[in-house]
Amino acid sequence: MARARGVPFRALVAEALQKLLTAQVPATQFKLADTTFGGDGLVDGLHDLQWERISSLVYDEGATDE
Repeated sequence: MARARGVPFRALVAEALQKLLTAQVPATQFKLADTTFGGDGLVDGLHDLQWERISSLVYDEGATDE
C-alpha cells in the first residue's frame, strides 16, 4: 500500500495512527478521589520541623520491634 501511494511505510503508519487517535472519543478527565480526613494537621510540636525530621520520627525512630 505504501509503495502504491509512493510514500514511505513509516509515513503510512504515522497517518493511520493519527487517524485512529483522532477518531477515538476523548477519555474523561481523571479526578483523584478525596481521601482526606478530619483534624487540624500535624500534632503539637511538629509544625516547625523540617520534613526530613518528621520522616525520621515516623520511619526510623518511631519503629518498634514487635
